[in-house]
Amino acid sequence: MDKRLITRLLLLSMILVLLSACGGSQPRAEETPASGFRIITATPRATAIPTATPTPEVAELESGALAGVSLDFWYGIDPTARDVIGELLGQFNAENEAGIQVTGRNFYYPNDLDAAVTAVLGSSQMPDVVLAEPFQYLPWAEAGQVVDLNPYLKSPAYGLAWEDFYSPVFWRDDTRDGRWAFPGLFSAQVMLYNQTWARELGFESPPETPSAFQRQACAAHASNGDQTGGWMIDPAPGGAVAWILTFERYLDQLLDFKSRQVEAAYTFLSDLYTEGCAWYPAEPYPDEDFALRRGLFYAVNTSEIGYVAEAFDQLGSGDEWRVIGYPNPEGEPLVSLAGQSYVVLESDLKTQIAAWLLIRYLTSEESQMHLAEWGDYLPLTMNAAGQMRENEALPKGWRDALALLDQSVVEPPIQQWGILRSVLQDAQAEVLNERFAPGTMSLFLDQLDALADELLQ
Repeated sequence: MDKRLITRLLLLSMILVLLSACGGSQPRAEETPASGFRIITATPRATAIPTATPTPEVAELESGALAGVSLDFWYGIDPTARDVIGELLGQFNAENEAGIQVTGRNFYYPNDLDAAVTAVLGSSQMPDVVLAEPFQYLPWAEAGQVVDLNPYLKSPAYGLAWEDFYSPVFWRDDTRDGRWAFPGLFSAQVMLYNQTWARELGFESPPETPSAFQRQACAAHASNGDQTGGWMIDPAPGGAVAWILTFERYLDQLLDFKSRQVEAAYTFLSDLYTEGCAWYPAEPYPDEDFALRRGLFYAVNTSEIGYVAEAFDQLGSGDEWRVIGYPNPEGEPLVSLAGQSYVVLESDLKTQIAAWLLIRYLTSEESQMHLAEWGDYLPLTMNAAGQMRENEALPKGWRDALALLDQSVVEPPIQQWGILRSVLQDAQAEVLNERFAPGTMSLFLDQLDALADELLQ
């Protein structure tokens, strides 16, 4: 979801773990004690490896067999955004030759969608198709209410060439013990880089490692001569997750927040902030700050790139900026992917086939183009990406970001990930704080790892 529209998850209960005592001395009376890591005490749901409902080989139906089949399609597109899914459903109803009719229901918010599906799971009131995030649909799969899509994908009559899909990571969260979801709406967390300013500072190419990123950020900070410059901190969950996945790209079902990679990520961020080379902009969406050279680096979601282009145009900036990946110790910059997938819930065979044909329509190249042009969603296939690079109706920076899709990692497919994203958001806020004592990093990671273990039990 666009970080402009993200609201922080309400935490049921928090306690403070004072880290200052481990820093070597007690604070003086007039000093503010060191901030501690906040612990969520909510009771977690158990994580299990769902097994999709086995589906027999899909036989081709006779012509006209699907005429009159109706589908209920549930999804959540934010009320402030254009309902691009609703538009495509209308086109499908008008164009499909099978005679299938779809009724769409937009719940607008993920929590409302999740609650609605959970309330009717296993009953005759279930929708036929849902567009949902992994942490939402994994419990439905665990309950045996999700249809395995592999037989449809491989069907001679109804299948499609999954090899055409642009990046293997689009499939990663949907393939264990069956395919219980199909890639739908995705976006990426990327870094924007003012290349013109960087060259004036003496840097000819974007940084690929954390140390190179720090050198450039600190040079920009020194050039401005005030609290600005360097990296404009992105406090949203997607940005916090991106740094961890960039350093620890294999973070998955067994989360290890005490790994050396995670420690390296938080140490890097803490050092960057301590040296004044990362700062918090006053505005929640500092597009103008980036255009005015108050930050050399600006982390955004791909859905926000158009706003940045508008800011440069409005301010008359002639600076050239580009989209890059997050640096990591291996010198292989990465971007972080997250999104929603199409899920087919249990029903009769005709309804399942109709649902699959709808998914094929929604992921066709024409539909991908519509979703990109009007919703800023990333393409799913290489051919569609190639067409989009030539489409000048799309923001140039957004089109340039397509070249980074094969340098991407995907957020872990874990039931509790909706909560853990907010945990990482809070964790980043802790290390990017003048009260954080670097000497307490080990205790900080102990607390973070213990929390993850508790939530994943």
